[in-house]
Amino acid sequence: MLFRSDGVLSRIVSSASRLVDARYAALGVIDSPTAARRLRTFVHHGLDAGEVARIGTLPEGHGLLGLIIDRPEPLRLHDIAAHASSFGFPEGHPPMRSFLGVPVRTRDHVFGNLYLTEKQGGGDFTAQDEAVVVALAAAAGVVIENARLYEEDRKSTRLNSSHTDISR
Repeated sequence: MLFRSDGVLSRIVSSASRLVDARYAALGVIDSPTAARRLRTFVHHGLDAGEVARIGTLPEGHGLLGLIIDRPEPLRLHDIAAHASSFGFPEGHPPMRSFLGVPVRTRDHVFGNLYLTEKQGGGDFTAQDEAVVVALAAAAGVVIENARLYEEDRKSTRLNSSHTDISR
């Protein structure tokens, strides 16, 4: 499903990176707010094509990424590897230390998370950085919710059309 909104999500991810001086940023969209809650879409910024190829499979939502899916609240870390839920990184992944993750939500629906790593200059992400990313995550939530509603409407329209064709 994520679909026609990937371009908008890419702009949100790159804007988040730029606004809080993060070298890397990503937005993970979960499969469904009610299903297994694993990532179905992962939009990233800051990795070149060679790095993406060396990493291989994109994250599915385990480790720290899964923690924020399961407990949708902002998380700032000085060192990703020091957190108990950290799985580490796959072979070929660039080093990352500082981390900021926030849920992407609208009202009570959590659609995924916005992740930022490697604060430029070697510092940690701040409360102000968190506030900026929370605002961008809310915008992403609206985009994702609208895309899902659009997709549901299209499915309903196709189903109604099929029922009409059958009844003729």
